[in-house]
Amino acid sequence: MSSRRSMQTADEVRRILSETLRNKVKDPVLDARVSFIEVRMSGDLANANVYYSVLGDEEKRKAVSQSLSKAHGFFRRELGSKLHSRLTPQIHFIEDRTIAEGFAMDQLISKVIAADQSGQKENEANSKDPD
Repeated sequence: MSSRRSMQTADEVRRILSETLRNKVKDPVLDARVSFIEVRMSGDLANANVYYSVLGDEEKRKAVSQSLSKAHGFFRRELGSKLHSRLTPQIHFIEDRTIAEGFAMDQLISKVIAADQSGQKENEANSKDPD
C-alpha cells in the first residue's frame, strides 16, 4: 500500500471517529475534553492507532481510557459502516499526553519567570538599602 493511501485512510478514520464521539456517544465521561489528535494506520490498513488527548486530572484520564475500551466495539461498528473500505481496521486507543505535558511545562516556565522577576526586585531593593 502506498503511504498516500495510508494517510488518506488515517484522516478519514479520525474524522469518522471524531464525528461519532461528538454526535453518537452518550457516555458523559467522553465529553468535550476528549479529542482524537492523530491516527496512524499500519501498512496493510488493518490496524489504526488512534491517539487521543484528555484535558483533566489523572482520574479523568483513567476514566476516559476505560470508557474508550468499553466503547471499542461501538466505534469499530460505526467505522465499518462509514469507512469506504473492504476492511475495517482494528482500533487501538493510545493516550497522547504531549498537549498536557506542554501545558504543564508552560506553567513551570511561568512560575520560574515570576520567581526570577520577584528575586530580581528583591535584589534591587536590597542593593538600594545602605545598611
